[in-house]
Parts: sequence; structure tokens; C-alpha cells
Amino acid sequence: MSQPSSKRRAGLSFFHVSDAGWSLLSSIVTVVTFVGAVGGIFWAVFEYRES
Repeated sequence: MSQPSSKRRAGLSFFHVSDAGWSLLSSIVTVVTFVGAVGGIFWAVFEYRES
């Protein structure tokens, strides 16, 4: 019986970036998105109260 290939999945080694690199990038994007959303909410409330 043949053993499964130990090659990385094509989607995770895209652009020769390791799995850990994609995980870090994903975490950074998540934090930036969250901070942007919270900042947008505060900005909207500020603008609403000023008008």
C-alpha cells in the first residue's frame, strides 16, 4: 500500500510562503480589519454627534 504524499497542499504554499507565513499574514489582516471596523464605528458616532 502506498503512503500519502508528504507534499504541501498547493493552496498553502502559494508564492513560496510557508504555512506559518500565511497564518501570520491572516492574523495581521484580521487585526487590521477589526481595528478599522472599530475605528469606523467611532468615527461615524463622532461625525453624527458633531452634526
